[in-house]
Amino acid sequence: MDAEHGSIRFLRDRLLGFSPEALVTLIVNSINETADTIIQANQAQLYISSMDAFGNKLSLYSSPIYALDKEKQNPLPGFLHPDLFLTGDFYRGFKVTVDANGLYSVYSIDIKADKLTAQYGCAIFGLTKENMQKYAIETFFPVFEDGFIGATGLIFQQAA
Repeated sequence: MDAEHGSIRFLRDRLLGFSPEALVTLIVNSINETADTIIQANQAQLYISSMDAFGNKLSLYSSPIYALDKEKQNPLPGFLHPDLFLTGDFYRGFKVTVDANGLYSVYSIDIKADKLTAQYGCAIFGLTKENMQKYAIETFFPVFEDGFIGATGLIFQQAA
């Protein structure tokens, strides 16, 4: 690195040229670019663990006969534990939107979404703390970092 690019002045100038609005735009774009990973993680939470965004198990099926049929289709969440997957339409309807502040929400455009939300709560949409951390570290941050480097020329380096 030459003296100019290694200077505090260069760093200051590059950071001052990166506005808060540009930062929010980078966050929004990074989430939009990685939305499929959010959706897949949310669906896996439901399908494998019958778990909502707070880490709570979904309320049990009331019909043991229906639960037995569902367990034959998907034994992963355990007997009586719903996975919210029958035809796949609910899962196929999953979408992620990001607002102007960089906050995202998950929802489904499937016709059953309102009924399932009323029955199991709005936390069927969203990631557990553990899954959010995994998404942030493994998926979001590398995309964000690439965008930040592209916009500022500054490179993240881990301390030795």
